[in-house]
Amino acid sequence: MAKLELIFLGIFLGILDVLYPSPTDDHTADGPVVDTMYGPIRGVYVQQGSMFLGVPFAAPPVGSLRWQPPQPPTKWATTYNATAPSAACIQHECGPDDADSIGQCPPSRERSEDCLYLNVFVPLKTDESKLPVIFWIHGGNFWGGSAMGPLYDGRFLANKTKTVVVAANYRLSALGFLVAGQGDGAATGNFGILDQIAALQWTQDNIGDFGGDKDRITIFGQSAGAYSVLLHMIVNKSDHLFHRAIAASPPLSLTFRSKVGAIIYGDDFTRQLNCTLGDMQCLRAASATQVLEAQYAVRTKIVNPFDLIELFEPWGPTVDGDLVPGQVVDAFENGMFQKKPLIIGSTTEEAIAFYGPIQGVYVQQGSIFLGIPFAAPPVGDLRWKPPQPPTSWTPSMFNATTFSSMCIPHTGTIDPFPHGLRAPPLGNGTSEDCLYLNVFAPTIAKPGGKLPVIFWIHGGNFFQGSAMDFLYDGRFLANSTKTVVVAANYRLSALGFLVTRQGEGAATGNFGILDQIAALQWIQDNIADFGGDKDRVTIYGQSAGAYSALLHMTLDKSDHLFHRAIASSPPPTLYFRTDLEARIFGDDFARLLDCTPGDMDCMRSASASQVAQAQNAAGAKVVNPFRLIELLEPWGPTIDGDLVRGQLMDLFSNGQYQQKPAIIGSTTEEGVLLVYDGTAKPLLTLEYEALVYGLFLTNGPAVLRQYPPSHSGDERPVASLLLTHYLFSCPIRHVQRSAAENGSADFWSYVFAHPLTKKGGWEN
Repeated sequence: MAKLELIFLGIFLGILDVLYPSPTDDHTADGPVVDTMYGPIRGVYVQQGSMFLGVPFAAPPVGSLRWQPPQPPTKWATTYNATAPSAACIQHECGPDDADSIGQCPPSRERSEDCLYLNVFVPLKTDESKLPVIFWIHGGNFWGGSAMGPLYDGRFLANKTKTVVVAANYRLSALGFLVAGQGDGAATGNFGILDQIAALQWTQDNIGDFGGDKDRITIFGQSAGAYSVLLHMIVNKSDHLFHRAIAASPPLSLTFRSKVGAIIYGDDFTRQLNCTLGDMQCLRAASATQVLEAQYAVRTKIVNPFDLIELFEPWGPTVDGDLVPGQVVDAFENGMFQKKPLIIGSTTEEAIAFYGPIQGVYVQQGSIFLGIPFAAPPVGDLRWKPPQPPTSWTPSMFNATTFSSMCIPHTGTIDPFPHGLRAPPLGNGTSEDCLYLNVFAPTIAKPGGKLPVIFWIHGGNFFQGSAMDFLYDGRFLANSTKTVVVAANYRLSALGFLVTRQGEGAATGNFGILDQIAALQWIQDNIADFGGDKDRVTIYGQSAGAYSALLHMTLDKSDHLFHRAIASSPPPTLYFRTDLEARIFGDDFARLLDCTPGDMDCMRSASASQVAQAQNAAGAKVVNPFRLIELLEPWGPTIDGDLVRGQLMDLFSNGQYQQKPAIIGSTTEEGVLLVYDGTAKPLLTLEYEALVYGLFLTNGPAVLRQYPPSHSGDERPVASLLLTHYLFSCPIRHVQRSAAENGSADFWSYVFAHPLTKKGGWEN
């Protein structure tokens, strides 16, 4: 039997070496590839077209290139992987420790001196051969902000305007605007503006390869980005690089420093670094952390006591007489600007943001509230405990403007979203403190309103995935359905589903399901404040999320929390473990932590990293040798007799489920991803037959009669069909028939057969 198991694993998970894929495994091979003047780059296909993230437009401005004009990037011969955002530039408002920050900062791991990267967003194909281009310049007072944040996701703008959108980082604060020293190698300031010019030049040189028209470029900025837009209209070096401009809320009262004022400010910064004034070698030798500390320390220095408004912009452009000829307002008054079409404007009540934190984020599609805690952090004594209510933050206002961390996943098996079909996550890394949700309200939502609510449950085999993902950006769903959408994290893998021996404080499993229930309870208690109707809640999930949706239809604790359900591609063939099987699995996990099985004090004292390593190692363990399919779901719900009363298909067969309207369905060829990602080479006939016997044991001959090998030299198409029917189509049909026989509520089914769109906004 052991030999048969190895054969099965080798075939189904990719000839064993993909059972634990290395960090260098390429899961984006099918993304769009564009040849630029610096080399080919690969992006990501998304519903709205294509996006290319973290593309270098200049060499890293570090070492001898610190406080130097941007230099061209080094060309690359291999394909550059542009599938994840780059780091943000080092921010002025972020102190040496994130806790010292004045306001919101990207997490420290997402800030870097090496930050001169841009994103390109290409819409779905149009009839126009060359699309107009929008070059977005982010705001942030020249000392904060980034092109890499969720607020500047250019997919929406690209599709709404049918343009190619480019959004670039530029150096900020001291690294972007320091004036210091004299002579050769001096810091002459305005490097952030020069970075913008370099990104515009990159756009001129390369945007045609993305379907954009280099002769129809509009620069568009907000706040300091809008100020930059107007500045470029008076800068000679920018003249040939753009053709129209939009300036949204430029703060024109903030004047640029004179060169003398900038030198005085730079001298104070130099002293903070314990360098002699003008000693650029000393300044360039300082670490990025030391630069961060120094620029933070001088943030309140007033150079001109008659211009206290400069506190709003401690770093920024300098009137150097070369790049920046003078103040923007003066240049426009004197007619010294490029005569190009321009839109300029502001919003009412601009100053409100300066007097208190903003709870959510207004976007074109309505409002989004990100990273809201719906339970206390499940750490320390609360690890492997049911979720507890979060601590109230009254009277303060919670700043729900950035995504939370994702829950710690199990990483020992194949990626269920291979070949670039999965967009990069938006969350701030992974953490055990992850019980947060997002709320997406459409434009018509009003507090106290009565819009239907969709509660989204993400997939990922109960061991990975997150609500903090590009794929689950609820703005699209909210606006197309006129609903308030809620998407929540839940604990995964061992942290979400561990079962240990009984006794005081034992881990009883199903914590991930209890997290989902806690999020549903949060909706009942709070959704009216977002314009949602607590009496019209639809739970909607995909894959393991769809399995969860059907499971909630059998749980007494969920009954009063929702009213309809949608299950997209649930895999009911994946059985829940019995309590005994789960405890055997949990004992093995405990030993991997060097703990005695059942010793919860020992297990709770393990670090999150140790837990992650142990859960990955335990993931390949087969508890029931007659059910090898459990390898696809090493962690998941357990039949505990209390919350989960039995196998899902049995409960539906016996009519033991809530009579609520539901939709259930699947897509054609569900098994293709599993087979083709798990088996890179053609599947031989003998290997296919071994796979069938490994899965179906004594039923193998009967299965082979229904799904005979093709003897074509590659049995992957047959294996894909078999797994599609076995994991999805047949068990889903069983649930549908059970509902038709036993149910009184409406129960709809569907099959999604639309082929995947392989092209982005252009044709190769």
